[in-house]
Amino acid sequence: MFDPDPAHLRRFAFRHAAEAAALSRPAEAVVWMRLFHSLERSGETIDREARPFRRQDYLRASYLSRIDADVARNKD
Repeated sequence: MFDPDPAHLRRFAFRHAAEAAALSRPAEAVVWMRLFHSLERSGETIDREARPFRRQDYLRASYLSRIDADVARNKD
């Protein structure tokens, strides 16, 4: 998975924890639940902080968009 969805990973870990608990494998269930809780704590932070581009790229795109709007406005 190149760009995993945090919600999908949490559901995956929880399902495996539940399955391990149902099959009387408590040690495995605990490991999966630890992963689930770790993903639960960090999931929103990762989503909020993950940006595909650097800050400079967003500034450059904003600047170019304004220039494009000015050029389009001056054509009319």
